[in-house]
Amino acid sequence: MDAFKTLKSRQEAEIIVKKSRFIGIAFPCDSVELFEKEVERIQNKYSGARHYCYGYRLIEENIINERYQDDKEPSGTAGLPILEVIRHHDLLQCAVVVVRYFGGTLLGTGGLSRAYSDAARDAINASEVIRQIEALECEIVADYHFSGKLEYFLNSENIPIVDTDYTNHVVYTVVIKKEQYDLLNHQVKNIGSNQIEFYTRRDVSGYFEGKDFIEQ
Repeated sequence: MDAFKTLKSRQEAEIIVKKSRFIGIAFPCDSVELFEKEVERIQNKYSGARHYCYGYRLIEENIINERYQDDKEPSGTAGLPILEVIRHHDLLQCAVVVVRYFGGTLLGTGGLSRAYSDAARDAINASEVIRQIEALECEIVADYHFSGKLEYFLNSENIPIVDTDYTNHVVYTVVIKKEQYDLLNHQVKNIGSNQIEFYTRRDVSGYFEGKDFIEQ
């Protein structure tokens, strides 16, 4: 997948329902292995809790892998509501764990589902949703007398210049969306009458924040 929505950072939110504490922890995650390590850290941090329920949506070989866990709550009252909140926000490469400290009062299936949903939603809302893309880091090599035109073009197209190196030529390192490559290659070479070189350096993954590209 070339683009998807995910979470920018790990965030927590807590609600109290009839003396039970529900602590939602939402975090970006790109593998089951990393997810399991985070769950272990959460269990250590919130030791003594009655339940550690979760849902996640990960991308594995371009296929969406969804899982949820009720952790001894009645079937369908915890993990599935958490997963439904993630689906509702159309998020991938992220997970939500909701920790419950039992307060002594039974909530019923409807009350449990609402509490787990609310804790998951509050944790996601506490984080920032970003649009992550698969991009290309490219290098543009130009003579100095093309630099003004080239910089004007890159700025007008909102293409972030990651680095500029001044040697015998001006070398710009830029990040572009993969689907932009062919068109930009053609446009850049036209600016320099085919005297500007346009190279692909590597694949990168991250998100745009204004005119900056934040690699993740």
